Amino acid sequence: MELTYFELIGSLRKYFQDTTGIKTVWKYYGYKKPTEKPFIEIEYVNSSLNELTKSKDLIHEDIYLNVGIHGGNITELSDVHKSVMPILMYANIPIINNKLETIGKFSVENINGVSNIMYGTQVEDESNTHRLYIDISIPLTHVKKQI
Repeated sequence: MELTYFELIGSLRKYFQDTTGIKTVWKYYGYKKPTEKPFIEIEYVNSSLNELTKSKDLIHEDIYLNVGIHGGNITELSDVHKSVMPILMYANIPIINNKLETIGKFSVENINGVSNIMYGTQVEDESNTHRLYIDISIPLTHVKKQI
């Protein structure tokens, strides 16, 4: 069985929603943002591969994700942030496949940064939400298979 970022994002989305009770969505090209706040969004950014052996028996992949937190006001943003950070720092998150079976667990390797998005104009204040973005990475090691 091969794991990709699809299983990791789907599993993280489900874990956030089940654990916090806050609507959590997968952000992808063309998706529509929820109108009701607060919500959490998960976006795939990129991944990097490193060959750990000359024969490519082991290949390590770091999957980089962006976790966006959206609130209707600063208090809502703070409350959601407080519920998400312990999950990112300490949780062993069940990996769920496309048949909704639990097939393992993973945890976030690094929290690479937290960015609070501020507003400058009245139009920005009225058209956007209070937002916070958390950059994370998740390790995944691939074992060579016969092709």
